[in-house]
Amino acid sequence: MNFHFNKEHHIYTLDNTIIPSVTQVLPRIFFNKDPYYMELGSLVHSCIELYNKNDLIEDALDPVLTPYLEAYKSFIKENGKPKGIVDVKTGVPQSAEELQLAGYALLVREGLTADGKKAEWTFEVPLYHPIYRFAGTADIVNVEYSGIERDVIMPFPMHCLYLSEEGKYKLSIDYSKDYRKNREIFLSFLTVFKWRQQHGYTNRTKD
Repeated sequence: MNFHFNKEHHIYTLDNTIIPSVTQVLPRIFFNKDPYYMELGSLVHSCIELYNKNDLIEDALDPVLTPYLEAYKSFIKENGKPKGIVDVKTGVPQSAEELQLAGYALLVREGLTADGKKAEWTFEVPLYHPIYRFAGTADIVNVEYSGIERDVIMPFPMHCLYLSEEGKYKLSIDYSKDYRKNREIFLSFLTVFKWRQQHGYTNRTKD
């Protein structure tokens, strides 16, 4: 399959057809859409990605981003290398974060990268689901596979990592125990999203 992610416009295409992202599938009311915080979140994600890849020039970092990086460093120092799926957040907890993580986990378990590989130890790598035809970019993926069956992924934790402008961090509960339930709810939202698209409805709600 031909899979492409346009990072500038945040558009995923599969076989030249636009497919929804994990966050698009969920109702807009679940997430903060303030342009300032969306831009800040994107910059923090890029900062953490570069830091994880040892490509960040910290001396040139915008001072606004420094506290978030220091919070992430504290997390690493106190907890070690992230495990499972970690979604980095810069805002307050949202009511649908467990559904968002379920969507990412579904992509990690069954989805593929642009070069047709499974995710294992990656940062900000777009994934697509070849059957359900949706996509997403989990911030940090660090999963283990069974030694007997290379394609069988061992159970892994699923967390949101909240970084604050005060240089502090907070790790959410592990949502993996409710994965099966949240997976089915997420797929229900995906079905509704596609139905609305097919019938010409938008995914917006009235103020």
